Amino acid sequence: MASPITKCIWGRLAETNLEAGCVSSVRKAAVLLCMVFLCVGCGKFTATGEEGQRLDEGLHAAMARGDWSGIYSSADDGYREGVTPEKSQALFSNIVRKLGAPVGTRQVGWQAMSGTSGTFLRSQCSTKFANNATATERIVWKKGADGVYRLFSYYISSDDLITR
Repeated sequence: MASPITKCIWGRLAETNLEAGCVSSVRKAAVLLCMVFLCVGCGKFTATGEEGQRLDEGLHAAMARGDWSGIYSSADDGYREGVTPEKSQALFSNIVRKLGAPVGTRQVGWQAMSGTSGTFLRSQCSTKFANNATATERIVWKKGADGVYRLFSYYISSDDLITR
């Protein structure tokens, strides 16, 4: 016959007051543990959202300076495997030529993802540019083995890019 503790741990029905108290204690402990994980997780996600905002602003500062080679050389290998330096420069220089330098950005959403391919931070920004233009940007950052996030992909949607 299993002890009351064994029955409690394995989740069997409580038959005595001692077992019922044990089940209740396990439930309370599980709820408390979940609350701790949620609080710790929320702090981590807040920091990640703030980090995404900082990364986005850094990319915009490099665009405003015209630092095309800096953007490319500091990007993740995945970005550099998919885009040549010339195409990367053409993308960002044409954005600045048509829309102007980024002058303000507001992060409207972000998502942290971790899997077998690595850890990614995707942010979506509503950005204003110097030539009275606006755009929605989706920027994906990949965390390197050294813990530093690097540009992995960039997407921009703007009617002003098409009409100017």
